[in-house]
Amino acid sequence: MNNSPIADGRQKQVHRPSHTVVPLINLNAPTHAPCLAVIAASRVKSAIEPIRMKAAISLASLILATSIAPAAAIDLICSGAMHTYGSNHNAAAVPPGAAIVDLENRSISTPVGNFHITTVSDDSISFDDPTKKQLVLHGTLDRWSGLMRVFWRNPGDDTQAVMYSELKCSIAKRLF
Repeated sequence: MNNSPIADGRQKQVHRPSHTVVPLINLNAPTHAPCLAVIAASRVKSAIEPIRMKAAISLASLILATSIAPAAAIDLICSGAMHTYGSNHNAAAVPPGAAIVDLENRSISTPVGNFHITTVSDDSISFDDPTKKQLVLHGTLDRWSGLMRVFWRNPGDDTQAVMYSELKCSIAKRLF
C-alpha cells in the first residue's frame, strides 16, 4: 500500500491481494475512513460474486442444452445428372427428388441412394455406404452451395469412377 500524501485532493489507490485496484476516499478524511472503504469494497465484491456465479451456471446450462438437443432432419430437394462409365459413357438426368439429411442418426437419403454420414464439418458432410461390397462409394454435400457429388468406384481402384452423380440441392419448401 502506498502511504504518500496526495496534496491536490485526489483519491488514493490501494492494491488488494486480488490484484484489483480500489479507489479510496480523500486522504484528508479521518484515519478510519480507508478501513471502511476496504470493508465496503469487499461487501460489494461479495454481493457481485453470486450474480456472476448464476450467470456462469445459466450460460453453461444453455450451452449444454443446445449441444444435447437432437437435430431435426433437414428436408432437401435435389436434381442433377448421373453418369456411368464403362465401355461407353452414359448420362441421364436425375429429376427433382426428396433428400433427407439426418445428422442425429448419421444418415442421408438421396434420389440416388441411402448412405451413412461419416463426417460433418462447418462446410460439408461426407458419406459412404459400407454395406456395398461390389463398389466403393464416397460422397460429399457442400453445406453452403448445396452441391452433392457421389462417386462409385471398383474396390482398390481410386483413379477411375464407375458411376458419378452431381446433384444441386436446396431446402424443401412447402407449397401452401
